[in-house]
Amino acid sequence: MPTLATYAEVRLPTGYESSGLDGTLTGIVAKDIGPGTMYLNGFVTTANGNNVEDVRHFQWGFRTGYKWRLRDDFALIGDYFHQSSEEDSHANVNALELSSEWHVAEHLTIGPGILIGLDDNEETPNFGAGIRIMYSF
Repeated sequence: MPTLATYAEVRLPTGYESSGLDGTLTGIVAKDIGPGTMYLNGFVTTANGNNVEDVRHFQWGFRTGYKWRLRDDFALIGDYFHQSSEEDSHANVNALELSSEWHVAEHLTIGPGILIGLDDNEETPNFGAGIRIMYSF
């Protein structure tokens, strides 16, 4: 049986000349398959308080991928994501993310990763890298 979850976020206007209320609603479906978990996340966002002139007020996207658990404390993650551009009349973003997740200590997880743009749009980054450090209480 797959796992189903939702996540909602609301942002109140606090910036210069911002107006309206922004929100994001995310739906998540995950299913353990083999030594890992396959997942699909879809989201919709309203952007009313953005200061960008041609902001797209309704944005959407999805992410699908697989988290392959090699050991109890280490996993490899690969996913594809597609999202609408933040501005009207701009191209959507398509990218591939590759990362790992290492549970270093009881409350500490480290996850380095890279992002590879799959199209030649101005909005899509060609390449990116980062590290996520998560400490849970």
